[in-house]
Amino acid sequence: SAVKLASDFNASMTKIQTLVGTSGAEVDKLKGKVLELAKETAQAPKDLAEGLFFIQSAGFKGSEGLEALEVSAKASAIGMGELKDIANATTSIMTAYAKENMTASQAGDLLHETLKQGKFEASEFMNKIGQVLPTAASFGISFEQLGASIATMSKLSGDASGSLTAVNRLMMSLNAPSEQQREILDKLFGSYDNLSKSLRSDFMGTLNIIFEGLKGNTLELTKVFGGARAVKAAFATAGLQGETYAQVLDGMNKSLGNVNNGFKEVSEESSFKFNKALSDLKVTGIELGAIIMPMAVKIAESVTRIATSFSNLSDEAKKKILMIAGALALLGPSMTIIGTLTIALGKLVRMVTMLTMRLAKLMVALAPVLLAFLKWVGIIAGVWVAINGLILFFKNLWETGKFA
Repeated sequence: SAVKLASDFNASMTKIQTLVGTSGAEVDKLKGKVLELAKETAQAPKDLAEGLFFIQSAGFKGSEGLEALEVSAKASAIGMGELKDIANATTSIMTAYAKENMTASQAGDLLHETLKQGKFEASEFMNKIGQVLPTAASFGISFEQLGASIATMSKLSGDASGSLTAVNRLMMSLNAPSEQQREILDKLFGSYDNLSKSLRSDFMGTLNIIFEGLKGNTLELTKVFGGARAVKAAFATAGLQGETYAQVLDGMNKSLGNVNNGFKEVSEESSFKFNKALSDLKVTGIELGAIIMPMAVKIAESVTRIATSFSNLSDEAKKKILMIAGALALLGPSMTIIGTLTIALGKLVRMVTMLTMRLAKLMVALAPVLLAFLKWVGIIAGVWVAINGLILFFKNLWETGKFA
């Protein structure tokens, strides 16, 4: 089992070397860091290695990559989803908002707040968020505004994929309007440049300006947002849930420390401590497996040589060897029967011994009672003898008239 754990872990870490291009020496250093993090976060070493592969593939190495791995591990521990999915989403946000110096901790906290405020499956959201990030980042819309829009819309739809697609269409529609849309928007903002500035500074505020400016004009509202999905996103946020969006955005802006705070709470629970014990056991198994791996390899090589040698024998030699092996195989059941009888006899001896010991303990416990009983029996017997003696004495005196 230790060899299997070590083998699986090494295979996952080797991918970082062969597919990402990280040097062997660096991978060896990372192994120790990953095992330490497994003990701290109660995450399986293999899962951490797979998460690190995504992080390194995204170009985040050194301390920055390890920070992203730690954030992803803690986020997984508090129930935000699979570690590799979180690592993938975290690094996607870091990449999209690199100009804003987005750190792994900030990305993790914003993801946590989006999941907390939204109404959708975490795994679906994590796997789809990367499709929307390029649009939002290129148009200068912050992740706080993006996350708040998606979370707010999902409160009505309950669908991560649909919400992401609709918000993406809405952003694209406003940032690359058709001639018909531009005419309507120019009336509201004066120029396309003013519209772009408004979108970058306050995405939802821009939607509110459009709704207020076209209030009561449903036809132009539909035209300005373009396709059906964009219209749906606009109405599901600013149109119906303007106040909700403001509250969600406020939570996004105050999300700093979400993951660490959640991890502190979870680490006190018994389920986390149990998982941590299992993770520690796996780490120990991997360390043990690394030590005995050379021996296991030699054994495997020896078995291979034996198998090869057997294959090269003649059919007659193979039959003789199989007959001998069959005879030796019969020793197994025989030894099993003897072993079973020996165990049964041993159990019988132990039972008799225990019974004897219990009887001895009982006698010791009853000794005072028996002694007291015998004492009273002696007294009663003495009194009985004395009474009989007196009866005989008086009987003899009566019959003979003499003292005997």
